[in-house]
Amino acid sequence: MSSGKDDGTEFKGLNFGLGGLLKGLGDLIDLVHNMAEEGKDTYTKSGDILGNHNGRGVQGRYGITVRLGAGGDVKLDKFGNLNLREEGSNWDSVLEPVVDIYDEGDHLVVVAEVPGVTEEGITTDVEAGTLRLNAQGLQRQYRKVINLPADVETIPLATSYKNGILECKFTKLTAELRG
Repeated sequence: MSSGKDDGTEFKGLNFGLGGLLKGLGDLIDLVHNMAEEGKDTYTKSGDILGNHNGRGVQGRYGITVRLGAGGDVKLDKFGNLNLREEGSNWDSVLEPVVDIYDEGDHLVVVAEVPGVTEEGITTDVEAGTLRLNAQGLQRQYRKVINLPADVETIPLATSYKNGILECKFTKLTAELRG
C-alpha cells in the first residue's frame, strides 16, 4: 500500500461550533473511505491554522496521521484505572465515580461523587499510597482505585457523606511516621 502526504500551509474558515465538529467528522469518514478505495494505508497532514474567531486572530499548528490496518493485534486499553473483567464484575453494573483530590499541606482531602448509595454501603481501604473506594446501593455500585499523591494514614481523620458526596480527610505520613 502507498502513503499519502499533504502539507498544508493554511486552514481557512475556522468553525468552532457543533456544525464544524460534525463536518470534520464527516470529512474524516470520507477520508478513510477514499484511502481504502485508493489502497493507501497512511495519510498525514500538517500545517498552520490562520483565521479569525470572534474578531480575534487565531493561529497555531496542527498535525494528523490516519492509519488503516496498522497490523498487529487489536489492543483494548481499559478505561480508568480499574479492570472489572479481572474481578469478575459486570461492566454495566459498576460505575467509576468522579473523584477530586485536594492537597492541604499536611492533609489530603478526597471528594467522590457516589449518589444513590447509603453511608453504610461505602467502604474505603488505604494501602501503599492507594485508596480503594467501593460504594453500593440498591440500584448503583461504584468502584475506583485512586493513586494518592502522598502516603497517608490508613484510617481517615474525618469522613462525611451528604447528598451523594463523600469526603475523606487523610493525614499525610511524614518521614517520622513512616517508620
